[in-house]
Amino acid sequence: MNNPTNKDVFGVVFFRFSDQRGLNPTQYFDCLRALEPLLRNRAFEDSTSGFYINYITNSEGGNSIRLTYFTNDDKKTMKEIEDFCVANPNISLFSSADSKRNEGGNAISGDAAEELRFRIFSNVYTHIGLDLLDPALLPSFLQILASYMSNFLRMIQASGFSPEEKVIDAKSFFGNFFNKNSGFFKNELSDSQKEQLWKDLAYCSAQNICFPHFFDLMFCSPRLSQNIS
Repeated sequence: MNNPTNKDVFGVVFFRFSDQRGLNPTQYFDCLRALEPLLRNRAFEDSTSGFYINYITNSEGGNSIRLTYFTNDDKKTMKEIEDFCVANPNISLFSSADSKRNEGGNAISGDAAEELRFRIFSNVYTHIGLDLLDPALLPSFLQILASYMSNFLRMIQASGFSPEEKVIDAKSFFGNFFNKNSGFFKNELSDSQKEQLWKDLAYCSAQNICFPHFFDLMFCSPRLSQNIS
């Protein structure tokens, strides 16, 4: 696994099926499965130090896959993306005013250490999430995620945002499932990286950014934004 750094620039692109229509949740997962070979491609990884995925509504209307990538070579990363779409004409880039290319600075946080923490976390959870897209696994995982987020939301509503890990044991919710069903989690992460993942899955930043929210959005849920003003 590559590790994104704060020196990497970032970009944001959007994907839909070739008809360019907005994706409902079922279509989103189908499109993401079709996009998976790109995200696991070694040539893509050579320039792309990390990435994360969300289900998002574009300003033009309709929902897309949003891919936020961190890269040391924006032209090479985009070439891999564009070449993939040419080779797989059922998938296409969606042109949006929300797209970004070769952006410097921070993606979510003005604090350098917190930004780096988020970049690494988002890359880790996305690789785990890609392992859970199998239709035989996804319904069970969505139930676990919903239970976790329900507990997390209750803590947020009770105590508010604060720059610390919430008192919730993410490992007790996800540990066994990840270990059984995610080769990335089981084989690619060290014990210390797994412990950091559990901390990050219970973390809210000083800027009121809750890390679990992004993991939730990979699986189509806006739970946090709907419940916290």
